[in-house]
Amino acid sequence: MANLDNFRGDGEQSIPQNISTWTEDSSATAATATAAHAGETGKSHYITGFACSAQSASGQNPDEMVCTIKNVSSTVISFTFQSDVVDDYAPGGNGTIIHSFSSPIHITEGNETSIVVTGAGTGNLVNVNLWGFTNDTEVE
Repeated sequence: MANLDNFRGDGEQSIPQNISTWTEDSSATAATATAAHAGETGKSHYITGFACSAQSASGQNPDEMVCTIKNVSSTVISFTFQSDVVDDYAPGGNGTIIHSFSSPIHITEGNETSIVVTGAGTGNLVNVNLWGFTNDTEVE
């Protein structure tokens, strides 16, 4: 975590809890894309946001993609979206999703967190990003 122990200048720890101090990203073509942040003993991760996008190859129909944010192997959030289509004349899906949480999502102490996008068809490009912060104690 960033060294912001005396953020207010009064000697008390006053870290704004929505400051992201790490990011993870991954991309894949015609495959599953996974971006993971490793667990740390005695620390908890907090997810502050994510992005996922998928683009179908030229001439391909949009694919239905599944985006899942995980606490190790347990699903925290899962949703479907369609890939965008390269061709100007073809209808596109909602191929890019970016979201920042107003209240960060807590991951169990010591656990890895990840974002996974599945469903990419032939020639489809998938990108995923996950960002957040890690704290020595649980934020209340």
